Amino acid sequence: MTDKNKIKVILFTGYHDHAIFYSVVSPPIGLYRIKNYLERRNMECDVFDLGLTNGDFKDSLTKISKGYYDVIGVSADTEKMGKNLSMLLDIRKRINNSGKKAMLVCGGQGASHEYKSWIKEGKLDAVLLGFAEKNFYNLCENFIKNREKPIKYSMKDVQGVAFPVNKERSEFIKYPTKPLTEKEFVQLNYHEIKDL
Repeated sequence: MTDKNKIKVILFTGYHDHAIFYSVVSPPIGLYRIKNYLERRNMECDVFDLGLTNGDFKDSLTKISKGYYDVIGVSADTEKMGKNLSMLLDIRKRINNSGKKAMLVCGGQGASHEYKSWIKEGKLDAVLLGFAEKNFYNLCENFIKNREKPIKYSMKDVQGVAFPVNKERSEFIKYPTKPLTEKEFVQLNYHEIKDL
């Protein structure tokens, strides 16, 4: 696949409080783990940490508006749920106005526990549950193959995902994440991290 044809993904951290309890700032390791996993499998992935930019999206929203990205993901939590939902609605509006069908998903502990609320209120296509590297990769691949079909076709054979089955986003299907094997755990938590 040429660079022009690569699946393009952007991952955002959600909004967080500005309280700093330590003298160091930690990068969003989970998002960088996903970025590494995707890029090692020939996808393009940007990570955008809103905590480091004080909520400034730089040119990322313009790129979404122009249809640059195929998949937009947000690591969401309930700490700033209202602000994060407003951000998701803005992103959804930009996707709809771009003329290119892109997929909008969330992950993270808050979204996983309240997936129905996040999907409905944030107008999401899906919420990823648990260790998302492989599941998210599979979802991106399926989405590209089924871009013009209803979103449920992108969920086929993907584990660890919850998604709406009606236009109102009031009915859902949830495919649980299967536990990692020892080999998968070592690969994700040692080899993949070592290669970051």
